[in-house]
Amino acid sequence: MDLEIIEKFACDFLKKVPDKYLYHSWRHTINVVRFAPFFARQSGLPEAVAEEMTAAAWLHDLGFIEGAAGHEALSAVIAGDALSGFGVPADRIRSIQSLIMATVLPANPGNLAEMVICDADVEYLGRSEFYELSALLRMELFLLGRGFTEPEWLDFEIKFLTNQHFFSPAAKRLRNPGKLRHLRELRECRRRFGGGPK
Repeated sequence: MDLEIIEKFACDFLKKVPDKYLYHSWRHTINVVRFAPFFARQSGLPEAVAEEMTAAAWLHDLGFIEGAAGHEALSAVIAGDALSGFGVPADRIRSIQSLIMATVLPANPGNLAEMVICDADVEYLGRSEFYELSALLRMELFLLGRGFTEPEWLDFEIKFLTNQHFFSPAAKRLRNPGKLRHLRELRECRRRFGGGPK
């Protein structure tokens, strides 16, 4: 499997995704490409799985070309067509499509590989760039017609971080402490407005 061809295809395709997707942009894709194979190796998965993880990471959000709703399923279709054209064997295409579909929220991974890509898709929750990327997500949702007051946004974020769980050993070790710190900070900020989720 030629990852350079997949990368070029994905980068060219992502240029067609509407600019209003400020969070779900090439930057998000690059982050998932960076951390999915890293978490895979850190979790003891074989190199062949890490390679499929990289391909899935490049292709997992191409469906945003048609909008956010159901983008994972469209991404899997686009990926299947492209990978078939690149001569990737059918069994590896199915594996990559399964990894893409594992990124549907709320996450419900069925194996360690799916756990890893789920974690890579939201690993920013435990990283220092959390607040910067959170602001991009808020602006993206605003551009899509869903605005939030400050307390509403804090409630939204607190609920998401409370219900989100890292699955893989690597992400639990490397991202969960930061996520829990951000959750404490959000709750403290929300208390200043009065009320809100616990």
